[in-house]
Amino acid sequence: MPVKGRRRRTRPELDCILLCLIRMHKDASGYQLRAFIEESTAYLYRAHLSQIYPALKRLHDDGLVTCYVQERTGKPDLKLYQITEEGIAVAEEWLTSAPEFDSTRESASRQLMRLVLMGHLEPEQIIAYVDDCIEVLSEAAAQHRENNLLSEVSFLADLDSDTRNRYELIWKHESGLIQEKYDLQLEHLRQLRAELEA
Repeated sequence: MPVKGRRRRTRPELDCILLCLIRMHKDASGYQLRAFIEESTAYLYRAHLSQIYPALKRLHDDGLVTCYVQERTGKPDLKLYQITEEGIAVAEEWLTSAPEFDSTRESASRQLMRLVLMGHLEPEQIIAYVDDCIEVLSEAAAQHRENNLLSEVSFLADLDSDTRNRYELIWKHESGLIQEKYDLQLEHLRQLRAELEA
């Protein structure tokens, strides 16, 4: 159990992801949790056993998961984990906290990771998170569209015109790709919202 009066700390992202996975997969071992990450969410998030086992110890020490040992003949015993009510509260607080997007792929992946772990939440909670994502992502897309290449091109002032033109051509295409990704993410979120409301 958590020590009374202990200050609540900001939990590492891995802790929260593990809480969600343990809620989805009752009686999972550390090795199984790693397999779940590798097989279902590796395109969004990766973690090694050397990270997972210390995270599970933290979660157990803080009373967010319980574990019991399953004895096995001819094989090492397994520690199997279950989420506690406090663990569920921490997971849901993380899942529903305000999204923060920037222009990096990692940022979008973090938000999508949270979204794919929301199956235990009520539809209105998921819709509220999706609405927040749409708002933040729309602002980021508008800012990207407005700035376009203005700030990047300013760095090319000292180049000859041919080299500068090549850079501008390449960056224009990359900027367009980023804008397409914003638009695609927004379309995906709006479609998901509509289906959750149906």
